[in-house]
Amino acid sequence: MPGYLSEDPNHPKRVDDVLAAHVLALAEDRLRVVLDCGDYATPDLTLVPEWRTLLDTPGMGAAGAAGYATMRDGRRICYAHADQSEREAIAAAGGRGERFTAYVSGDGRAITTWTGGVLARVTEHGSSRSGFYDSMIHYWTATTPDGRVWFGRNGGTGMAITLRPRKPRA
Repeated sequence: MPGYLSEDPNHPKRVDDVLAAHVLALAEDRLRVVLDCGDYATPDLTLVPEWRTLLDTPGMGAAGAAGYATMRDGRRICYAHADQSEREAIAAAGGRGERFTAYVSGDGRAITTWTGGVLARVTEHGSSRSGFYDSMIHYWTATTPDGRVWFGRNGGTGMAITLRPRKPRA
């Protein structure tokens, strides 16, 4: 289907709708504010009629999301800069041997920021029963681009995880 982002006829995502979402979002005064990083905030899907059909469309924001990240010092930055900041933070935490909290992606292949920016690639995954009402606990090992190996456990994909850097083998 030309002009569509999805081949699913029940949920077509037209390119025109995505472009309209961006135009409508930028027309909103609250989103036209330039962030501290120099970029605009990510558009809020709820500004577009039939916004539910645009969920999971690349380049679109989450429904009702602010469209920016607020840093500890109060600066507001775009999601791309926030992801880069988190990549720098995990590298620094690993160098100091500190824990780092992130998310396991929905498909379980990556450790990500809250916006979905990849921080590390999952290299091992296992699970077992936790004994608490037959719930599962998942064990993860992941490697960051600098080669540092991290491990942690959580409730599964799409969930937060606290990672610890693995000590280098002698």
